[in-house]
Amino acid sequence: MYLKDRVDNLNILPFNGCGNVKKLFKFLDVPFSESEELNKIKGRVLCLIDTDEKSLIQIPGYKAGNYKKKLRFDRIILDRENDDAKLISVANNTATNTEIEDLLDPEITWHALNKVAQEDAQLMNLLSNYSYESDLDKKHSDLTKNIPFLKKETVTAYQKFDDLKAYLGSDSIKKPLALHYCDIASQKGDMSVPTWVEEIIEHFDS
Repeated sequence: MYLKDRVDNLNILPFNGCGNVKKLFKFLDVPFSESEELNKIKGRVLCLIDTDEKSLIQIPGYKAGNYKKKLRFDRIILDRENDDAKLISVANNTATNTEIEDLLDPEITWHALNKVAQEDAQLMNLLSNYSYESDLDKKHSDLTKNIPFLKKETVTAYQKFDDLKAYLGSDSIKKPLALHYCDIASQKGDMSVPTWVEEIIEHFDS
């Protein structure tokens, strides 16, 4: 959504699992590392994965500058203490569990979840224990851990919190959430581009 029409010939390839993305990168590394082949390549490929502390994807010696800005491989990371989302090179061993949904806008995420809940009774029941924290000063949803935009005003809200987090992590929620999020964000029309996305754009366009 953020990168659409922002970088010419940029291909974002959705794959199931960080390990598969690493395999793809290793495969692409062969032609992209040969000068003659690299000069013939017109497209651009961004490999972007979550950060998993227990199964950290690393490629020692990787340097983004080796591919003439045609191939890049990063991990996303959320510094929760400073509410700062950024890209980390796969050569870096810095690790804080982060999934892409952690970087979503809190207000749009709240509205998207309620849209999903209209067709999902279990989610509707879980969300009924919470309201939106309108005084929130956070930029990111942190949906897999703290979910700071959820206001907990009852004992039940605290008791059900882990159940809600687990359900939000299920495949049955992730896809419709992404679809509704993009739809709401597009309708809003004034979404600012996150800093970590700007870094991608500047890398490929500079």
